Amino acid sequence: METKPEFVVKVESESLKRSPKGTIAGIICCQRGEHSFPQRQWYDLPMAVLSWWLQTTVSLVDGTERTVEVRFMDGPYYVRVFARNRERWQAELVEDRAPRPTVQQFEFDPDPYIRSLIACSDALLKRCSREGWTSRDIDSIILHRQRLIHYAADKRDLRLP
Repeated sequence: METKPEFVVKVESESLKRSPKGTIAGIICCQRGEHSFPQRQWYDLPMAVLSWWLQTTVSLVDGTERTVEVRFMDGPYYVRVFARNRERWQAELVEDRAPRPTVQQFEFDPDPYIRSLIACSDALLKRCSREGWTSRDIDSIILHRQRLIHYAADKRDLRLP
């Protein structure tokens, strides 16, 4: 049986920098095997992006949505995720440039993806706590992370560390 690369979200919590206005920027991307999207060192607003990823993934896990879309803040990049069934989800990595978007499609196991969201959010929250940073995005991450942990354990019987 062929093993497919895992699809996960990656952040570098030590890359976070807070502007004088309170915006937190740093490195965040999606990774499938050796391929990163939009790219390996993608510099964006990871607190906002991760908050959206958590919120939309909760809606896939709890069954209120079958398809979700999350944009990166910078650039014409977004990811569309389809919950095909309990064990197989599908992703479309989209670079939305005129005249025609570039789309990469693949199926993936949702459990490593869900675990990566929980781990990334934990790393970001620890860094923000250490720095004494607060924001609405941080509050949103806390809320949606807890919801995802609850639904992943309840609906997917996902064992989390």
